Amino acid sequence: MRAVMTEGAMPRPGRRLPAWRQALVVVAHPDDETFGLGAIADRFTVGGTAVHVLCFTHGEASTLNENHAELRGHAPGNSARPPPSSGRHRDPARLPDGHLATVPPGELSGHVTRLAARHGADGLLVFR
Repeated sequence: MRAVMTEGAMPRPGRRLPAWRQALVVVAHPDDETFGLGAIADRFTVGGTAVHVLCFTHGEASTLNENHAELRGHAPGNSARPPPSSGRHRDPARLPDGHLATVPPGELSGHVTRLAARHGADGLLVFR
């Protein structure tokens, strides 16, 4: 396979990322954006795509949160808006972590379609 190289981009074997102007990343927990889709979201951002993030919860049911702290105050890197230079914009849905399975599917898809329409998303990146 031949690697395709564009200025400022890493080589990718044979294919380029879609030419989306707006992308919507959909994740359940704040850290999913980073470890699940961080690399690809970064590549889109470097390529000029505006990346918007829909995070359904604040991650309050995390097994790492043994003291049951309010994570919005203790994890600014995860819960706060990313710096403007990152090209990412966070829109939390604020649904109950650990109970997403009980939220009607229409409500979850409604969050996605409303935000995709608001930002004019050309595509979705979903970490499940």
